[in-house]
Amino acid sequence: MRLLMVSPEHFEVAYGINPHMRAADGSLKHVDRARAAAQWRDLLQTFRGIGIQVDVLPGAPGLPDMVFAANHGLPWQNEIILSRMAHAERREEVPLFRHWYEGQGYRIHDPFSDGAVDFEGMGDTLWLEPGRSLVGGHGFRTRPEVYQTLGRRFGFEVAPLKLVSDLFYHLDTCLCLLGPGAAAWVPQAFDAEGAAWIRARFQRLIEVDPREAKEGFAANAYCPDGRHVVVQRGCDRFVRDLSDAGFQTIEVETGEFIKAGGSVFCLKMALC
Repeated sequence: MRLLMVSPEHFEVAYGINPHMRAADGSLKHVDRARAAAQWRDLLQTFRGIGIQVDVLPGAPGLPDMVFAANHGLPWQNEIILSRMAHAERREEVPLFRHWYEGQGYRIHDPFSDGAVDFEGMGDTLWLEPGRSLVGGHGFRTRPEVYQTLGRRFGFEVAPLKLVSDLFYHLDTCLCLLGPGAAAWVPQAFDAEGAAWIRARFQRLIEVDPREAKEGFAANAYCPDGRHVVVQRGCDRFVRDLSDAGFQTIEVETGEFIKAGGSVFCLKMALC
């Protein structure tokens, strides 16, 4: 297991491209950068502490959301399909990731560079079997046509799921894969067809409390090995349900990053 993270020295809430970025009065939320750095370092050490190799890519000035490393592509084996970000504010992040992946010897695919459709990488796609089958969210950031391309050009089996709440604008905010046949989810984030698919696909399902999903980004947890689940601190019901299901939970603090609409899963890219 190997992860990629981006250092947070340039992280801030500089614009509002999702509902989490604004306070009740409509103003942009303020980030305590020193606190964010400490939270990021603790998350990095948490991953390394459970035996995961983590590479770090330096952040870049003017790209405050680059720290959310999950959004920039879909990697498997030694290949990656690059993203085409939905918002102009984030599009300059992708070339920096491209350069890093090229330096690591990855074969680069860029089927969405013409700008016809948007695709936000592992923010909206989760591998069921790396290189073979995946589940893909659409409705806010990624266009549904993307999954036709992934099936036609790369031979992937894709289960597309429509997202219906802008609070859960990426799939990784409302569906957390926990191992073969197991997942946690936020039912109200999906349309009826998607919810039915999830219920049929997973034998073990944990329903995430709506408040914990919204305020604590509980479903943006990460389970790298079918055993450990790294999750935002304070999601007490979710932690209890995970423990009851036999998982070992590790609570971390990502509150500064939640102000921008991301937590544990968003802050790393799993390099399959």
